Amino acid sequence: MAGQAHRIIPPLSVTFLGTSSGGGPTSTRICTSTSINFKWRDTNISWLVDCAEGTTSQMRKTRHPPIHPHQVRRIFITHMHPDHVMGIVPFMRTALRGRSGQTKYSNTGVPQADLQLYGPSGLRRFVRENLAMTHTSFGRSYAVHELLRPRDRVTSGALHQDEWPGDNFLADGDVPGDRWHNFLKAPGMRVSAAMLTHRVPCLGYVFTEDARKDGGGHKIVVLGDTSNSTAIEPLAMGADLLVHEATIAHIPALSPAPRRTTEEETDRHVSGNDSERDQQEPYTQSASTGSESAHTTVVGEDGALSEPQTRIVPKLSREALKRIVEGWSPASEPIKSENRIEPHSTDDHVSQEDRERHDRALQVALDSGHSTPSMAGDFARRIRAKNLYLNHLGARFDAFKGKQYWRDTFGRKVPFWERKSPGILEVERQATAAWQGVDDAHVKRAVAAHDLLVWVPEATRPSLYESGRSGDRDFE
Repeated sequence: MAGQAHRIIPPLSVTFLGTSSGGGPTSTRICTSTSINFKWRDTNISWLVDCAEGTTSQMRKTRHPPIHPHQVRRIFITHMHPDHVMGIVPFMRTALRGRSGQTKYSNTGVPQADLQLYGPSGLRRFVRENLAMTHTSFGRSYAVHELLRPRDRVTSGALHQDEWPGDNFLADGDVPGDRWHNFLKAPGMRVSAAMLTHRVPCLGYVFTEDARKDGGGHKIVVLGDTSNSTAIEPLAMGADLLVHEATIAHIPALSPAPRRTTEEETDRHVSGNDSERDQQEPYTQSASTGSESAHTTVVGEDGALSEPQTRIVPKLSREALKRIVEGWSPASEPIKSENRIEPHSTDDHVSQEDRERHDRALQVALDSGHSTPSMAGDFARRIRAKNLYLNHLGARFDAFKGKQYWRDTFGRKVPFWERKSPGILEVERQATAAWQGVDDAHVKRAVAAHDLLVWVPEATRPSLYESGRSGDRDFE
């Protein structure tokens, strides 16, 4: 159509199909699923990391690049918890039924199954038994490959009628920890993996793009649930993109987002509709004194709030409100240290209660095999990641708040998808501070991913559109 931008499919991108933790799905998020999209010669290929319930439906909503189930060739499962695997069989029904075309061959001329799945021990049995119990067949082939530690059992038993024999990849024996270096070398992409610390066997994957004449060579690291990623650290060094979970978060008391646009009303922290705010955000306001009060809480995987308690909190400056509400501050107006809320800061306005609750959130994360935003940021710092995106977010954190449009502190009309809740902005702030060592407007910030968000390497962004970016709301 005349006047509209002509979209060019990037040679490499990552689409966040689902970003909720196991407490989901929520009204704005499904559980975890991530698509890595790349080109090999003239073919658009997508690989999935995890496949939660609703993944197939999310694909129908993708635009740049559009992802069709038939173009998904491989699925990489991090672990066998239901919020990561319950979409596999529904996806296979869509992707394999009616798929046509010639038999695919590997670089060595060996025939390949139409869809290939990789994951920890137990994945092969899970798929096989679910297909058998639901009397499902496709007419096209699939294979399941398992990454095995020395103590894992090899899955045996009769194959499903559409199943081809899969490989068993044994962990490298010459390195400490359980790692699989370049266990897969496919056209356009190489894959390594390592075992992470979680309540069940859990993998993290490293995808390394083949070099191209126009660039390439990017490294994408996607981790499963974890409280310790040390084993994958040598494989992940220098990642162009790190996708790390941030399930458990302590959210200090923050003032609610302003509804009006005048400076006087902004300084008074006038919020939106009281009933809507009370349902969606853990904030309250004292009618007798007019002072600000808030619940400080630890948000768990299922969105449960741990013993919310109301207390009086200091009023933040207008500059701090800009930072918290919008996630942005002009370079000429950097956020001063006294306006930050740092759980371990020695500033007087940070209470001992906040420090204790921050430590409690950390302990909850370690006990449950999950990470806090600060843990994600610290790992990004250690591997020198160029970009940090957070997923597997607690179910309490819906991606967007409010009606279709709202006005920011400067009176600008902002669509709902650009409005992040204060809790999400605080998650990003904590991760950024741990990653960059400082939280100000001059550093690249961590991003709390939302469903259908698309990441592309910085070098390819200027060429994505021939003119303008009309209708583009999902790129970061």
